[in-house]
Amino acid sequence: MAASSLRRLPIVVVAGATGAGKSKLALELGRIFSGEIISADSMQIYKGLDIITNKVTKEEKEECPHHLIDFVSPIHTKYTVADFQSTCIPLIDRLLKEQKLPVIVGGTNYYIEALLWKFLIKSEEANQIKSLSDDDDDDDDYTEPNPPKKIRISSTKDNSLVDENSEKNVKNREQLADIRSWGYHAEVQSLHDQLKEVDPASAQKIHPNDQRKIIRALEVFGKHGVPMSQILGEQHKEVGVSAMSGPLRYPNSCIFWVQCEQEVLDKRLNDRVDKMIEQGLVAELLQFHKDFNESRIGEGKNTDYTLGIFQSIGFKEFHNYLILPEEERNTEEGQKLFKECVENLKRRTRRYAKKQVRWLKNRVLKRAAENTPSVYAVDATDPSKWYEAVHQPAVKILCSLIKGEVPEIKPIELTKESKNKHQYNVCEICDGLIIMTENEWQMHIKSRKHKKNCSRKKALEALKTENLIKENVSENDNLSQNLAK
Repeated sequence: MAASSLRRLPIVVVAGATGAGKSKLALELGRIFSGEIISADSMQIYKGLDIITNKVTKEEKEECPHHLIDFVSPIHTKYTVADFQSTCIPLIDRLLKEQKLPVIVGGTNYYIEALLWKFLIKSEEANQIKSLSDDDDDDDDYTEPNPPKKIRISSTKDNSLVDENSEKNVKNREQLADIRSWGYHAEVQSLHDQLKEVDPASAQKIHPNDQRKIIRALEVFGKHGVPMSQILGEQHKEVGVSAMSGPLRYPNSCIFWVQCEQEVLDKRLNDRVDKMIEQGLVAELLQFHKDFNESRIGEGKNTDYTLGIFQSIGFKEFHNYLILPEEERNTEEGQKLFKECVENLKRRTRRYAKKQVRWLKNRVLKRAAENTPSVYAVDATDPSKWYEAVHQPAVKILCSLIKGEVPEIKPIELTKESKNKHQYNVCEICDGLIIMTENEWQMHIKSRKHKKNCSRKKALEALKTENLIKENVSENDNLSQNLAK
């Protein structure tokens, strides 16, 4: 296709559940429109481990240029979404300048979201907001200043309580900024308690068990000295107070949602796991475990599946089998454990696929229309109908968008933006269950489990009351008898 016709190159995102056919469609669009593929997969960035991360083949890479695959050491555990964004955005800008179509494909939805919307924190934005906040404080001549804020660092490095205005706070902020280096080994609840102190608004929106988001919020405060909630609030003002995140980064963008019927997809994913086993998945895991994970254990460090490549589906599921002595793997018990690991891998893969679809429904289709790329559905359920159901409609849509025309095929209608407000709730009746939204809280208190626990609690309270009455009656009887004597 001539470069002169590529004047309105959009940013193309190919999304959907794992196993639906995203890579295949991305490859076809890249070839036809002289594009290049950008992987948005947080596990494929790591070198090696090609089977477990399901990387494209060498032949596929030769058909169309691929980026952000195999460039990070697998023992590197601090590669973040911010690192991905800072690498990817200049790459997209370069491709557009060279009139090459950027085709983003991958299963890490947080990566895709960080590219499409401006919601990550940049130093210049944080400094500007901090400056405005300082100016507001200076102009307030009639309010008695609050006492200096205290920040507690609950780690092995520093357990002190620090004055925000002291010299030691500089070091304290550095620790918060680099909390990822030790935070994973701290109590998650302890980290959430720290977040309540420095950024209570974010703490109200982040579940106490969501380790990644808690650490990210602490890092932002530690690095910039401004609560993440305040920075995000300023970003949201650009697109309205109800926006899920900041403004759309590339207004001229579109998403192809490769869909597949759930029953068909489940079978496809199960078959894919079996194929991975045949290709040597276990040998790949064993070798990596030997080379890297055992060195951590030798250093007295526990196996941590929240770090780097260890987050990849497969490591946690096969852990018990991987640590078996070699002579025990072929025993009856070893083979039984192996089958359990395979089933666990299949189960988690199916769950992950559903999670990817939920992201599209809840984080993309529920945004305001003016702040959402058009989302086009293509149905990959029947492989024999790939050309007419997936390839052809996607090509037609993209041709129209490049020409600046409205495609004949309509995008998916957006659903009404969710009114589900963040609301921090703790159900003491249900063992301190924490629920983060108003809708979920209402659903919980109407649930059978909650009502059953309420009935059980009432019955226990009634029994305690009855026993207390009996005890009082018994004591009174005893007292009466003593008086009578």
